[in-house]
Amino acid sequence: MSTLIADKLKSRNTGTAVSVTDSLILVGYGTVTQDLSVEGNLNVTGDLVYDEATAVNLSISGIATVGSGVTIAVSGVHASSGIVTAASFEGDGSALTGLANTAYINATQLNVIGVTTSGSFEGDGSALTGLPAGFTELDAALFN
Repeated sequence: MSTLIADKLKSRNTGTAVSVTDSLILVGYGTVTQDLSVEGNLNVTGDLVYDEATAVNLSISGIATVGSGVTIAVSGVHASSGIVTAASFEGDGSALTGLANTAYINATQLNVIGVTTSGSFEGDGSALTGLPAGFTELDAALFN
């Protein structure tokens, strides 16, 4: 294997950018101080570390860490802190926490632990339990 030691590489024909038509293997570190253009696939075996990138159709087969605390993996997106915003979410929401103080709840069954305050209740009240003994319809009319 030959060794090439140079401070600058220039194209023989144009005196500008060098064009590699077959393959180029870099072992060790490489630094590109201006634009790097890849026409085709860029395959990286180890870690790819970059400061800023814009990508179209970026395919990640392993795990990608975005900033601090956001991990994108095949299993999904994990955010350890902050606010997660999306156009839509999927699933039944059964594992969600911290959903207090909602303005509107539409559920077929609602279990409240503690005191329930309401502007009105609907129904005949026949399934209510824990009422004082001897509570009659006349007594219930007092609350209407």
